Amino acid sequence: MKKQTPLQNENDTVASYAVLVLRPFTERVQGFFGMESTKSYDYLVMEPPPPSLKECGKGKSRYGYHLLLIFNTTQSPKRLSCCARKQISWVAQIDLHISFSLDIAYKTTTTSITTRTTVEDKMNTSSNIPLHNTDIYNDLSLEIYHQILQIVTSNTYPANHIHKIRFDCFPKELGEIICHQVEQRYNQCNSSMIPLQLTKSAQHATLIVTVVKNITHFNHEFYTGISTPYQHFHELNHHMNDYASNQMRVIPPDTYETCHADIPVSRAYYKLKEVCEDYFSSSDVSFIRSQSTAIDVGASPGGWTQVLKCIMGISKVICIDPGIVSKRVTNLDGVIYVCEDVRSNSSTLAMARYAPFPLLVCDASMDNYLIFQVLEESLSLVHKALGDKPVLTLPSFVVITLKFAYKTEASIQRNLQKAMNALPDRIASLIPFTSPLNGNGNKDCVNFEYKVIHLMANSSSERTVLIKYSRNETV
Repeated sequence: MKKQTPLQNENDTVASYAVLVLRPFTERVQGFFGMESTKSYDYLVMEPPPPSLKECGKGKSRYGYHLLLIFNTTQSPKRLSCCARKQISWVAQIDLHISFSLDIAYKTTTTSITTRTTVEDKMNTSSNIPLHNTDIYNDLSLEIYHQILQIVTSNTYPANHIHKIRFDCFPKELGEIICHQVEQRYNQCNSSMIPLQLTKSAQHATLIVTVVKNITHFNHEFYTGISTPYQHFHELNHHMNDYASNQMRVIPPDTYETCHADIPVSRAYYKLKEVCEDYFSSSDVSFIRSQSTAIDVGASPGGWTQVLKCIMGISKVICIDPGIVSKRVTNLDGVIYVCEDVRSNSSTLAMARYAPFPLLVCDASMDNYLIFQVLEESLSLVHKALGDKPVLTLPSFVVITLKFAYKTEASIQRNLQKAMNALPDRIASLIPFTSPLNGNGNKDCVNFEYKVIHLMANSSSERTVLIKYSRNETV
């Protein structure tokens, strides 16, 4: 029995997508689509089978990717940051769910015995399409053929206009079956009335048909969508992959004379940019801007200072790093560059002069266990130089990159958990440098909240900590 379910109504503002995304970014991309979405939002992750021996060595393999099906989201893939879009190989809108609720039997080519394929069997073979079970695919191809006819007959086209149809299918073996059977349907039913041609060319296609098989389900489930080239390429895929990489402009520090001051000097720029645009509220940014000054610890080569000045619009930024900060950054109006360790006398005096600060950011190349220790030592020196006056305002915000010197997923997760367990005490260690404390220096008058985020711009071994200190009104 066949069942068809539209994935959204015509008047809905939600949409559904199939997204082929690099595995380390699957969870982050899925989380983006869940933001601000409807209660009916849902998703499904499928792992493509590894390439067959015949395919090994090909430049573009789907091994290492997940196919992410996103249902009923209010977010468009092109709203992802360029750091995320460059990790997406392909995306398509899907409109219809077709399921065949039968106890499907799979026949082999060498025997007439009917066997049942398990999920594990399907996931561990290079091809899980039952080529000899034609009933399901006859029905599916007929439904797709009717969808195509409905679209081409509902629009006015010039006489003898040839509709060139391109199929994007997952798994790719499905494409051979669907194309063959749709072509048969056309030859049998309508060859003289509406000229149709199948094409592999993205450039010449007039309709793109997407067909995705749910390879994690025992029964046959398919998701289909039909788009124009404008919808499929201009609105979606021309914002992904290499197109997104070209949007990530980074010009190294040694080319100061030849480029604009706000062009990023490093990829780190996109980490703090993402925090500012996606995690700071407008009221947070307004408060930080009103306090005039921020600190960038471990600033070299200057990407985060650029964000503080050019995106957040902070009047003065003290950037501290014994390394070199780009001249096009230090020459920005209001940037104060201290080319020393953050615990040095010069750094202490510079911070004491402009304290208190509403924002401290740190993307230093330092073991995550040392970052809070170094910051505590530095702020303690500034605190004493100020005569125990506060170094950080209330509220105040701290953004820190945790960097793990590990590469395997297991070791990163293990050490991330250790860092997470220690974070509350480390964050609390900076409370004495906020204001106001009571006469006894009681920490209870200050609250803090924090979140650990895997930003789209973070590497697989990085996490970003966002901290907010605020006054405890109950004390």
